[in-house]
Amino acid sequence: ATWPSGADIVLGSDLVYAREAVPQLLALLPALLPEGGGGAFYYVAPETDRLGEVEFLDGLVGLGWYRTEEAVPHRFMDNVLDGVADEDFRNLFPELATRTYTLYTFTRHPPPTQSAPSLAAAVPLPGFAIAAAAAVRQPDHD
Repeated sequence: ATWPSGADIVLGSDLVYAREAVPQLLALLPALLPEGGGGAFYYVAPETDRLGEVEFLDGLVGLGWYRTEEAVPHRFMDNVLDGVADEDFRNLFPELATRTYTLYTFTRHPPPTQSAPSLAAAVPLPGFAIAAAAAVRQPDHD
C-alpha cells in the first residue's frame, strides 16, 4: 500500500474556501486517522463566514465526530520568525491582529468528563508560528 497508515493527530488550518470542497474534505479526514476511531483532528479557522465552513464543521459532527471549540490563545499570534522584527511580522500577517480564530478539536470518542488539557494548552509553540514560518521561509541556497 502506498497510502501511509493513520496518524494520531491531524492538523488543519483554513481548509474551506468553497462549499464544493466540503464532500472531499469530509471523505479525506477518516483516511488520515487510524482505523478504529482513534486519533484527533485539530482545526484552526478564522471567523470569516466562508462558504462551506459551517457545512464542514457540522458535517464532521454529522459523521459521528465529537467537536469541542475554544478561542485560540493570544500567544499563538506571537512572532516566532527568526530574524524578523515584530513590526515586519505584523505587516506580513495583519489578519492575526484583526480576526478572531477558533481551535476546533474533533475526536471519534466523547471528550473526557474530566478537564483534559487542550492542544492550545499543551503545545508550547504558537500554532500559527509553524504555518507562518513555513509561509515565509525560503530554501537555503549555497
